[in-house]
Amino acid sequence: MTPDFPNIPQRLANRHRQQADLLQELRTPRHWVVLITVMVVLLIVWAAWAPVRMVVRAEGRVIPSTHSQVVQHLEGGVVLSIDVAEGEFVQKGDVLARISDVQGASQMGERRVREQALLARVLRLKAEASGSAIADFHALDASDAIRAEREAFLARRQRLEQDQRVTTEQVAQKRSELAELMARRSNLAAELELAQRQQQISNEMMQREAASKLEVLDAQAKVQRLRTMLSDADTSLPRLKAAIAEAEGRSRELESRFRAEARTDLTAAQTDLQRVQEELKASSDRVERTELRAPVSGIVNRVNVTTIGGVIRPGDAVVEITPSDEHIVVEARVRPADRAELHPGLPVYVRLSAYDYASFGTTQGRLTEVSADTMPDEKGERFYRVRVGLDGNQRAFAGRPIVPGMVATADIVVGSRTVLAYLISPLTRFARAALSEPR
Repeated sequence: MTPDFPNIPQRLANRHRQQADLLQELRTPRHWVVLITVMVVLLIVWAAWAPVRMVVRAEGRVIPSTHSQVVQHLEGGVVLSIDVAEGEFVQKGDVLARISDVQGASQMGERRVREQALLARVLRLKAEASGSAIADFHALDASDAIRAEREAFLARRQRLEQDQRVTTEQVAQKRSELAELMARRSNLAAELELAQRQQQISNEMMQREAASKLEVLDAQAKVQRLRTMLSDADTSLPRLKAAIAEAEGRSRELESRFRAEARTDLTAAQTDLQRVQEELKASSDRVERTELRAPVSGIVNRVNVTTIGGVIRPGDAVVEITPSDEHIVVEARVRPADRAELHPGLPVYVRLSAYDYASFGTTQGRLTEVSADTMPDEKGERFYRVRVGLDGNQRAFAGRPIVPGMVATADIVVGSRTVLAYLISPLTRFARAALSEPR
């Protein structure tokens, strides 16, 4: 049997082809290994550099920056009308409800009458204290009070003038008596001078035996009598002058006492007037409070009284208003375990459940307040209360209004770390726990 030499080249070609196919099959998986290795390295590098926000998540709701305003009534009373409904927008000063207060109105009327009477009395006493002959009541409107005080002023003035007329007449009478006394003294002095000359002549005539002893004694007696009368007149002059001065002083004293009494009464009347005016102010405030008015502009959140004619007790809350002109904030609850990382000023991303997160995204703000201590919720679990102020004091989000009561989720950014650190953090925590042994 002869060898088949012509088939040798064909067999060699087949072998080379088989070897090339084998090499191609071996080369293809190597390319995938290199590609995967490069991708893993790039992923690790990216994870080592790419940052991830570390956030503390808190659930809460939108509230006004100030609490809702509760409108109360101090004295209570019967409800006359309710002028607002829940959900209604009111302006500051709008009437919310009206309360009947007959007693307060009656007290106010009585005190106003008392005030007018005291004002009239003060004006009358000022006129008396200044010595004026006319009291001016033009500043008052109360005709009854004016009439009563005008009559009192005229009566007191007439009594003063009458007393002064009496003392004036007494002074005039004493002056007349003084003039008479001085005239009589002058006459007595002249008569005494004549009597003394007559006595001298009688003595000379008796020495010449031209007059009797009896005539001389009569002349002496006449001189002595005139001297006594003149002495009495001289004695009466100071006494009469003193009586005149006393009467004049009594007249002046009447005027002074009249003014002093008026000033004393004026002080008391002004004190009473001040007290009554304070009481009147309190009564006026009480009457004004019969109309409950909105302290702020906002939305009526709750009306606690709905019955006309119903009775509210002193201090009862009648209406609750959520202010509209205040800034809004997000109030949320944070677990005690997350408290150490929180402080005011941290950036916050807020999501509102009323608006789809995928369509509207988030709005930004800042952490403004962290409660000093924990407080319990309805289930007794403790939490910290935090408040987030929206940037620019926003009241709208993506063109949509933000109103109190909306549910919100606040992501408080407390730091950042890489993706790699985030991925290996479970291993790190496990290693720390595994390499420590409790004693």
